[in-house]
Amino acid sequence: MIDNRSVFQTIRLACLCRACLCRRSDAFRLLVFFLFFATAKTTVIAQPPVTALAFCPDGSKIVVGSQLGVRIYDGDQNQVGQFETELEFINDIKFSKNGLNVAIVGGSPSESGSVEIFNWTERKLVLRKRISDDVVYSVDWSLDGTRLAIAGHDTRCSLLNMETKKIQQSWVEHSRPVRSIRFLSDPSPLASAGYDQTIRVWESDRDKALRSLNNHTAEINAIAVSPIGDQPRLKMMVSVGQDKTVRFWQPVIGRMVRFARLSSIPLSVQWDAEGRFVVVGCEDGKVMVVDSQTVTVESEMQVFDGPIYCVDRHPNKNQFAIGGFKNRWQVITPAPINNGDDD
Repeated sequence: MIDNRSVFQTIRLACLCRACLCRRSDAFRLLVFFLFFATAKTTVIAQPPVTALAFCPDGSKIVVGSQLGVRIYDGDQNQVGQFETELEFINDIKFSKNGLNVAIVGGSPSESGSVEIFNWTERKLVLRKRISDDVVYSVDWSLDGTRLAIAGHDTRCSLLNMETKKIQQSWVEHSRPVRSIRFLSDPSPLASAGYDQTIRVWESDRDKALRSLNNHTAEINAIAVSPIGDQPRLKMMVSVGQDKTVRFWQPVIGRMVRFARLSSIPLSVQWDAEGRFVVVGCEDGKVMVVDSQTVTVESEMQVFDGPIYCVDRHPNKNQFAIGGFKNRWQVITPAPINNGDDD
């Protein structure tokens, strides 16, 4: 992301360089070119957006990812550590259900997409594996921590076996990049959503999708699975898309339950602990809270001046970490969600 001020500064510097180059020696020209590109690069990456974040298992720390790397912060937003990632772009961060490992996915556009898995306690690399020739967007852990669901720009959805360190299953039915993949239950089914405007529901032992849900009228940006409910057939899921809608589903039976239309494009979404409300991060920097039963927008608040790319819920409280515009992130408790402990 490049803000308007960065663009103006870069153009202004280019004009100054051009004026100097018209009347200086070749050596001076080379020096000016070097300074220009060095300054331009610094301007561009100085404030990249936060594109992924996740609370650690006990909620005491937050892992935050951007083009600046993957950093660990405490509750007061003080940096207390980092992961030595090789990923240029960070698109998703997920802790295993037992809290032992954390998976980070991303890559370099048109070059590579990879997953990196670190031991949370020791911050040591467990596995670094190239998945595709383009960036990976999304990752999710199975309940027992033995498999990872992975999806990305190459339209592929895959299951990585943590015991063999190999891809045990792949599906290619989406016609455009896949932005989000999540386990609906364990060991399956799974759901994936992408820029082809569809949600696909998969069983891990089948080569083709069980069903395709086509109600969105534009690209789907994210999905999230309700934290309540044990029966896969009745499990609720939410999706958000470029058509400015939030849609609620029972994906296994192929049913869209209801939907809400928003005033801004939703980019990210997460459920509250009780499975009643969803917290939506929008393109204009607003956070909206939508009631999944009445599909009404219960509250909205202006948090950033630009897009909110990621949302995660505290494991023990109804607090939410949001991240996005200009390398910013913060923890909020949006109304009317109860901030009590889950238990």
